[in-house]
Amino acid sequence: GRRHDVVMANSSWTRGHIQQVWGRGALLAYPPCGAMKGITRKETGKVTVLSLAQFRPEKDQMKQLEAWALLPPETRRKAK
Repeated sequence: GRRHDVVMANSSWTRGHIQQVWGRGALLAYPPCGAMKGITRKETGKVTVLSLAQFRPEKDQMKQLEAWALLPPETRRKAK
């Protein structure tokens, strides 16, 4: 969590945990929120997506992959 431009959390609990562990705050965003807007690196035009979650059935990481597949191809190509 030390090298980041933007940190976003989807709950106040997660935002507090980021503050405790990383020593910095996070923007609170409740989906759906258009999160892909405004997180493009100006220098390179690249989009970085980082997902942190425990692997538990209720976290449903497969849904993230399904959502990723729905993004426009030009957005997926910009991501790393």
